[in-house]
Amino acid sequence: MIDKLAVYVLTYHKHKRMHLERCFWSIDNQPSEVKYDVVVNYNSTEPDYFEKLKEFVPEEYTLIKTESDGFTGKGTNSCLDHYLENYEDNGWTHMCVIDGDDYYYPMAFDILNELEQKSDFDYLSGMAHHVDSLRPLPPHRDDPRKVYPYQPHRWLWSFVENRLPVYPYIFWNGESIPGGEVTLCMSTKAVKTGLRALEGENRIDDYFFMLKAIIAHINKELRFVSTDCNDIYIYDCTQDSITRGNEDFDEERGWPFDKNGLVFSENNKEEYKVLDGVTRQHLPYVTMPQIWTHELKCQFVASNEIPQ
Repeated sequence: MIDKLAVYVLTYHKHKRMHLERCFWSIDNQPSEVKYDVVVNYNSTEPDYFEKLKEFVPEEYTLIKTESDGFTGKGTNSCLDHYLENYEDNGWTHMCVIDGDDYYYPMAFDILNELEQKSDFDYLSGMAHHVDSLRPLPPHRDDPRKVYPYQPHRWLWSFVENRLPVYPYIFWNGESIPGGEVTLCMSTKAVKTGLRALEGENRIDDYFFMLKAIIAHINKELRFVSTDCNDIYIYDCTQDSITRGNEDFDEERGWPFDKNGLVFSENNKEEYKVLDGVTRQHLPYVTMPQIWTHELKCQFVASNEIPQ
């Protein structure tokens, strides 16, 4: 079980106070028996906003400032570094990271704990296209997700109670990149394997982070478990974010290959070739319990809507 969880709120200067306070509220209102500590990690190239954070970050939280290169990979790595330096003193057994403009469903921590007891995961990976997300546009008509327009120009994309079979999703082929997956939770054992997100200007640092975790699973360094991802958190895509924005990709290769070649170079490293032919069907998988109907989800999201 999860004895004690370290919850990292990763934030930077464009996360507005109202969004951060919503994220904090979603953590403080977990009706959970899981013990947890909250660490607010200010990872930004803008130094002044840190002083503003001190005005409203709850006193019981730990507020830290870490070095930033302006992109999310280094921010994720700074959370890992802080965890390794502090888990023993605080009794942490697991960690999770959430962006400051996103927020948890009320049942999130209990579900993480239930999945840990079911699967004994060290690294719990959520399928990115299953994440409940709040978006300003509906999905393509061929997208299997249900959509719920709870108000004009706002759609909640969700699979809700629907379930798809574990299909032969190819993680890596050295050419195209299907996209990353959300890391829902990690044990101390997983963090100690030395997993690192790709730093620098790129949009898929989480993809290579996931690949490294699968390699560690193959090498029997940790237990990688994949799951669908619904009743954990809301991915708010209606605001400006460091993870979205620049769409200037390599003209020949397209998304997500940057013009500087960072993603292409990383994707062709020798270490990933062990994943050739590995699919989701080769890895442990656990189904996430669904607590709410789509009506309840829409009510929750609508009640926590922040106008732009």
